[in-house]
Formats: sequence, structure tokens, C-alpha cells
Amino acid sequence: MSAITMTGLSASDAEEVLMQVWLLLEEHQVASPEVAVKPLSNHLQIRLRFRSEEDVDLIRSELKDWAKKSGLHALSFIAR
Repeated sequence: MSAITMTGLSASDAEEVLMQVWLLLEEHQVASPEVAVKPLSNHLQIRLRFRSEEDVDLIRSELKDWAKKSGLHALSFIAR
């Protein structure tokens, strides 16, 4: 399995990110990932585990573009 891990999220930012992930999954007909949300001091970490590296690359790229357009500067991705 391959994963996308995002950190530095407030609760409201995490909600926005998860909503956007599900819109992208539907748009690109990607199977739902395994989702884990972990509290880290004053922010949240979200890990999405996908079945394929291609799905990870697609969703990560789309999320990065969306975050820039949305002004969600707190979103950071942990390298694989």
C-alpha cells in the first residue's frame, strides 16, 4: 500500500481536506483509501493509504494544486 500523509492541520482545515479528497476520489473514480487521523499537540495528521502508487500520485498532485488555490498554507505533505 502507498500513502499520503498530511500534517499541520487544524480541525476545520482537516475537514476541508477530507471533503476535497472525497470529491477527487469521485471525480477520478479512485477507490476509497484507509484513513487515519492522529492528534499531534496543537494540530492533526491525516494519513490516507491507497492500493496503488498511481492513485497516490494523482490525489497528492490534485491536493497540492487545490491547497495552493484555496490558500491552505498549513497543509504540508510528509515524503514517502
